[in-house]
Amino acid sequence: MKKTLVALLITLSSNAFAYTGNTLFSDLRSSRVENRLSAIMYIGGVVAGFQAAESLYAQQIVPTICMPNSVTAEQLNDLVKNQLEINPETRHLLALHHIVYMLRQTFPCSKKQLP
Repeated sequence: MKKTLVALLITLSSNAFAYTGNTLFSDLRSSRVENRLSAIMYIGGVVAGFQAAESLYAQQIVPTICMPNSVTAEQLNDLVKNQLEINPETRHLLALHHIVYMLRQTFPCSKKQLP
């Protein structure tokens, strides 16, 4: 059982690193619910992970993203999809890069928001 779980986790983590902007864009536009759900969950995971990292290291780093709490998952998906649509020349990059870039461009911290 443990070996199966480890193999599954390794497979999933390696797939996350191979998830490009092309794949994410395709999944966001897909007619298949599973593909859209996969994209939505990926975006949500990246956003949550980035927020957690910035929160965890708040004493050592200057925050780069100040996203309002009222932003919805649907908004994030639309923003990422738009980012990928208007920049097809960079879709070959990892999806993670597109999401973080979009967050930094859309929700930068103002001087008033910084500690």
